[in-house]
Amino acid sequence: MADVWPDNVPTSLWTYQTLELKTVPEVPMMGLVFANGFLLAAGLGAVFLLIFARQRFMEQQRNGGPDENFLVLTEIEAQDLGGSSALRKAYMIYASVILIIYLGLTFFGKLIFSLTKQLPVAGIDVDLNQIRFDQPAWPLTVAFGLAGMGPLLPPVRIAEDWLRERAYRAVGIPTRIQKTARKIVAALDHASSEEPAERTGRKRKIDRDAWKKNRALRKLLADKRELLRTRLSGTWMDAALGRADRRDEFIALHTQLESLVFWARGARGAWPGIEVSEAVRSLENRVLEETEVFLNEFERNLREARSGGSPPVIPAFSPKLKQMRRLRGELAAILAVFVERDPIQIEKDGAVATERGASEIRDAALDGLLLASEPSPVTAGPELALGLAILCLFPVYAVFVWRGWHPAFAPASSIDAPVTILTSAALETLRLTLILWLPIMAAFSVRQYLIDEDRWIYDLGRGYDSTQVLREQTAAIMVGLVAAFIGLLALAPLWAFLQSINEARFRDLLLKGTVPFLLFYPSMLIISAPAVWSALAGADARARRRWKRGMFLGLVGAGFVFAAQYLQLGLWYGFQACAAKGWFLFDFWQQEGCFANYGGLDFVVYPLLTFLTTVFLGNPERRTRRQLRRTAQASLRPASAATTALLLVLAPLAFSAMPALSQTTGTPAVSPAPGREPPKEPMRVTLGFRTDAEPFSFKSDNNKDDSDGFRYSGFVADLCHRIFSGPGFIVTETAVTAEDRFERLRKHENDPDKIDVLCDPVTMRYSDPERVGLYSPIVFASGVSYLRVLQRAAGARVQIAYVEGSTSDKVARRACDVDLFAIVPPKKRDTLPIICATSWSIARYVYARGNAGGDDDLDALASGLALAADLQLRWAKTQLGATDAASACPGDGSSQCVEILRKLADNFEADPGGRDDTLRTRSSALRVDLEAAVGKRRSDELFDLWKGVHVWQSIRDELTSGDRCVSDACFEQLRSEFLSLGYDPDCGVVDNYGATRFERIYYRFCPLRSHNDAISWLCSPRFNADTNLVYMGDRDIIVGKLRSWNILNGDCPVENTDGADILTYEPYALLFRKDPELADVIQRGVYDFFSRRTDAQASFATYFPGKTMSTVLAYLFLLNAVEQEETTTSRSVPIPEARPGPAD
Repeated sequence: MADVWPDNVPTSLWTYQTLELKTVPEVPMMGLVFANGFLLAAGLGAVFLLIFARQRFMEQQRNGGPDENFLVLTEIEAQDLGGSSALRKAYMIYASVILIIYLGLTFFGKLIFSLTKQLPVAGIDVDLNQIRFDQPAWPLTVAFGLAGMGPLLPPVRIAEDWLRERAYRAVGIPTRIQKTARKIVAALDHASSEEPAERTGRKRKIDRDAWKKNRALRKLLADKRELLRTRLSGTWMDAALGRADRRDEFIALHTQLESLVFWARGARGAWPGIEVSEAVRSLENRVLEETEVFLNEFERNLREARSGGSPPVIPAFSPKLKQMRRLRGELAAILAVFVERDPIQIEKDGAVATERGASEIRDAALDGLLLASEPSPVTAGPELALGLAILCLFPVYAVFVWRGWHPAFAPASSIDAPVTILTSAALETLRLTLILWLPIMAAFSVRQYLIDEDRWIYDLGRGYDSTQVLREQTAAIMVGLVAAFIGLLALAPLWAFLQSINEARFRDLLLKGTVPFLLFYPSMLIISAPAVWSALAGADARARRRWKRGMFLGLVGAGFVFAAQYLQLGLWYGFQACAAKGWFLFDFWQQEGCFANYGGLDFVVYPLLTFLTTVFLGNPERRTRRQLRRTAQASLRPASAATTALLLVLAPLAFSAMPALSQTTGTPAVSPAPGREPPKEPMRVTLGFRTDAEPFSFKSDNNKDDSDGFRYSGFVADLCHRIFSGPGFIVTETAVTAEDRFERLRKHENDPDKIDVLCDPVTMRYSDPERVGLYSPIVFASGVSYLRVLQRAAGARVQIAYVEGSTSDKVARRACDVDLFAIVPPKKRDTLPIICATSWSIARYVYARGNAGGDDDLDALASGLALAADLQLRWAKTQLGATDAASACPGDGSSQCVEILRKLADNFEADPGGRDDTLRTRSSALRVDLEAAVGKRRSDELFDLWKGVHVWQSIRDELTSGDRCVSDACFEQLRSEFLSLGYDPDCGVVDNYGATRFERIYYRFCPLRSHNDAISWLCSPRFNADTNLVYMGDRDIIVGKLRSWNILNGDCPVENTDGADILTYEPYALLFRKDPELADVIQRGVYDFFSRRTDAQASFATYFPGKTMSTVLAYLFLLNAVEQEETTTSRSVPIPEARPGPAD
């Protein structure tokens, strides 16, 4: 059986048996469902992106600009400048931002791109409907695009370059290089001076200590200065240098350059190692060559001066001094890069701590310089070790959630589901990251920036402004809190999204209730504040090697974090205790489940991590090469220690908790409904079937022999057969027509022509007085439509055929009233009511006279036609402008025009129908004379109007006479007069005699007895080409008749084989006599038929081959199926094969 059911309609309204125990997803996500493998693809994409992000991060990039002071910062790539620790931090920042962008595009890509309406791929618009954002290919596409297509996307490339530069600068590249270079230059100047500058307080002490520690450097530079002074003494060069301060500066710069070249050419030993790139070494050689050229030139000039010679021109030493300062700065910057890439460690006594052999020992003076220029012992940030420790807590949270010792992310989630456990642990880890790690990382980034700018004061002593210290620390803390606030603000909708089943629930969780997420999670910011403060203070304390103070700050910070947690949770929940007689939070041990209710694990983890971050994590780096080679192991040690401490603290808690309770579910039960019982006593029933209402009721070739017991087929006919099948009924079948069907239903019970049930597609109309009886439930829904044989000739008329007595006659009349087919010229629209009334009256009168209409009907129709004739007569006289020939003629009424019109009037009166050839010939000749007298245009108008006046007056007089034109001779005379005016009572072809532009009949009505007559009238090739033929009726019937005609007689040239748009609502029902027992049988039978969904659809598919039900009809089938198909009594009624019925 073909599928006839529309796609947008449910197959049944009985759906309770399809109900299943639905399991709400453990992670509802507002109903969002990702395809299988989406999350795995997202994870693989993240790993792939991080791997390629590392390569992209290390790409060649000039990190400086024209405003930089040193060549090493303008010509060397950033990754060749910073140390491994700084590069790791920079990559962490870079990768974190890239990963956030990736995750945003992966999970919210559709929303993002729907706002921009296009993807920025070389300006090409992309149809978002073609992208499957929920398929595994999407995250991989995003990952590959970000990793490999960055250079192809200008906005992405620009943003990535900016991000990479910001990441470098955030960790001190290149500012750290600049600072170290300035320290080297300052150390050289200090060593070249006789005594350090006088300072007061703490600063003076620091300068003197630094000056005393580099004795070897001071001795080397002093010896070189003394030697150079001796050689310059008494030469013209000494005189050329001028002032003493200028001479001293020149000598100091010269000796510093000599020392820097000496160290670079071998006095550094094996330092620096392979950590320094070839690009830096190449730049150093280039600068050394320029320096050596300058020194060699000076040495040659000095030798000449000592030999007593004098130069022809005294050289200018100001440019020389400027060049010497530049070369010293360049060599100092390169030396700063060596310190950054291959750090050293200087012991307190000034000796170099080395783990290498004697060949690696550097010159003592260089060691003194490195000692003086080594960065301040400010600790590195704890963010890396803290991040690793937080990651290690993920399985801890997972175990606690699994055992029921920590609440799941949603109250209704089952802790037995792995997805619940993993999601809860991931969210708790994310929250921990946002509350502790993110603000601490942001605060220490600000601290690093201030350290590079020499603005961070970690050792508060005499000579420092406490206000400045407080201001810098407050700035770092505030930046960290802003970062935490933004992260927690984003966490709130994420948490609500993951546990909401729909949008309404999401809004309730986020904005409503006693604990709205949008306020609850950002309020956790009060936990971040003491954690950030203690981390910063602890780092400064460790930088000063004040371990006891660091321990004290850790305990204080942990206590403040615990208090902040207590306050935040208590304020939101009203400090309501879990136990009946307990104290908020401190009653977790009094009752089972209280520890999980409070989230007790958080009260252990957050303070403990704060303590570890303050006391242990982020200690000063050991700056030996071996430590650099063990970077990974050294970075993991604080995190391992923190995790071990956490596990030791959490282990006792694990044994004190109890597992969660299990849950059970049940399934509903249903009971079948009883089926229909047949009548107890046999019932005699006469069924009336239409023979031409295909596909609802017709008599076709396959049932002429009555081999299957049925003489009639069709959708409604089969319904009748099914209702009255079985031993409880004695059925008599008879044929009815559209004209006598209602009359036979009204006949007396003992009348042999009476019927009990009309098995016909009767439109349910209580307003029709002919339809006396009871209606069954609606069995079909259709509507009046039409088939049209279109003629392309300009001004073609329309003839509308329909079956008399059906709803189509009212629709046909309305089609004329509104000029449905738009054929009436605008200037004739005012005559449209007269045209329609006249054509309608003629059609009904002629049909009634030709089909034995009753006397009462004929009288009424004759009166209506007389009224229409009177309207036509009045209109013609109005157009004529006169009622006599003299006034009708133009001007003063010429005698020739008047005489012609009077002769024409005599002809019209003698032969109104125009059938007498002699009179017609005379009238034609008179028309020619009239044209000669008044002109062709006025002649045509006068002739047609003058004729219309006399013809319509004759028709009116005949219909209003005493006998009312009841004789056949009078009726024939009327038919002749109708033809003379262009009306064909038989809907045939007439000539244009009398059909002028004033009397043109645009619409003609053709009432017929049956649909067979109508389809034959439409499709028989017997009409001329100036008429549009329209067959109007219920669409399913006219389409069925067309299908049969095409099979038997060839294609009918209609405009649309499926009919035009439906113009009415035609609810079909069975009409039957008023009998309560019969009403009960039909009602039950109709509902039983439709309750058997399979049989009902099979019947539709049989009689409407290749068609799909309309939505309205499909819902009608559903509404009539009052029982379940499974509970109806099994009945087998054969469905005859549908074949086309006779077309005529």
